[in-house]
Amino acid sequence: HYQVAINADHTALATLTLAHTHTNPPTAGEGCVQEISYDNAPTYQEIADRCYFNFLRVYSSPGATLRHATQHSIPAGILLGGAAWAKPATATQEFANFVTFSNFMMVPRGESLTTQFVYDLPATVVQQQDGRTIYQLWLRKQAGTPDEP
Repeated sequence: HYQVAINADHTALATLTLAHTHTNPPTAGEGCVQEISYDNAPTYQEIADRCYFNFLRVYSSPGATLRHATQHSIPAGILLGGAAWAKPATATQEFANFVTFSNFMMVPRGESLTTQFVYDLPATVVQQQDGRTIYQLWLRKQAGTPDEP
């Protein structure tokens, strides 16, 4: 879900809410461990059936500034390094012409997780034309995904 609030001063605040649901049922006695890889799993399905680990990236216009994002945590002993994860989302200039907001998460089998990013949009996305306020959004599909209808 993506929502933009345009203020009277023509600044814009975006709220992006993403839901991830692991549709496989929980397995009794089998917790999350980031140990399986393509090297030690016979099939991709065996990897996909486990807990879902994701380094999520959201790309926005240059000049966008992150105000707030959901902070996810992962208990110690699950990740390869053994340490717990409890770091906030970050904003970086990963590619030219984009600001990247990133966050790391884990979704166990049978569970759902919601992630939210709240950020100020640059002034260039809101313009005045003939007494109207115009908001411009440019969407790019992710590589490997089907074309939009």
